[in-house]
Amino acid sequence: MRTAFAYGALLGLSLFVCLLGLHVAGFTTDTAKVDLVRTIESLLGYVFLMACLLACLRQRQRATPNVPLGFGRALATGAVLALTGGLVLGVGHWVYGTLINPGHQETLREALLIGHELTPEQLAELEPRLRFITSPLGIAIGQGVPLVAFGVLMSLVVAVFFRRSGLAAVPPPAA
Repeated sequence: MRTAFAYGALLGLSLFVCLLGLHVAGFTTDTAKVDLVRTIESLLGYVFLMACLLACLRQRQRATPNVPLGFGRALATGAVLALTGGLVLGVGHWVYGTLINPGHQETLREALLIGHELTPEQLAELEPRLRFITSPLGIAIGQGVPLVAFGVLMSLVVAVFFRRSGLAAVPPPAA
């Protein structure tokens, strides 16, 4: 499982570096670009997750060539990898939202309210939910939960392909 933890940490750090890149490029401070940032983060999250998952399962299979990659083993690996990546990304979002760009919450709130004509009463009723959704914890949950769910699902799909393509019978590296 150390392999899954390592690749999960790599996944979370990679996504955090992407978030910092979007910040440096000025995407995270513009309310008009919030949807674009979400889309980019989601796509990169899934691409990086697949790359880390494939590399992790391949490495685990090479480490134990005589043990078949079953669905349970793939599921456990994918779950640990995705959960670790989600936790690291969550901490990264907390660091970003509290230390690097404390105004990010306000930018997100404004972007969510654009185009909605709300009365002061409606806004007062909606404000606590908006505050949570745009908080570093809310963002971490909003990005981490789908990452974990997709990681679990993809680990099962990848296990099927590993079994069918013969990738499960990878010989151990020569010494």
